[in-house]
Amino acid sequence: NAAPGAAGSVFDQPVADIALDGRPVTVAGLTFTPPASWIDRGPSGMRQADFAFGPLEGDSEPASVAVFYFGPDQGGDVESNINRWMGQMTPEGGVPVQEAAVRSRLEVDGMAVSTVELTGTYNAGMGGMMGGAAPKPGYRLVGAVIDGPRGLVFFKLTGPDKTAAAMSRGFVAMIRALKKAQGPEQSDT
Repeated sequence: NAAPGAAGSVFDQPVADIALDGRPVTVAGLTFTPPASWIDRGPSGMRQADFAFGPLEGDSEPASVAVFYFGPDQGGDVESNINRWMGQMTPEGGVPVQEAAVRSRLEVDGMAVSTVELTGTYNAGMGGMMGGAAPKPGYRLVGAVIDGPRGLVFFKLTGPDKTAAAMSRGFVAMIRALKKAQGPEQSDT
């Protein structure tokens, strides 16, 4: 498995062919629309939105996208969250996580977006949310932190590499199409 950065960031890939035809969701002043092929699992706990896709043939479980918002000035800063996500992955071949991580920054609808991508073993149990789950080799993590109108909103894609790579195209299209919510807030929060 090549690192996501072997051919550049997934955020550099063309995604014009991805249909964002699911149900629009508004969280903390951000509106986004996932692909209809994603299963909307709804909000639960700290997850303001949660989606699943797959699994593709050869993978044992689906990939997922979780959206977190903890409130204005809550949930830590951008860098500490990206570092925490990087700490949940162990790259293959002993490559240090700082070298294996593909980082990028972009602007969407006037909002700063910071991203990170990694492949390797996902240490799900270290994230707190997953409990004591066993490490999962052959995984991909793609995260985006959006500095939105009401504070930081965290989008995290994880899953078996093949399924997560397929889901990442919709993830990128969805992030690139984020909009500041218009009119009265329609958020679940």
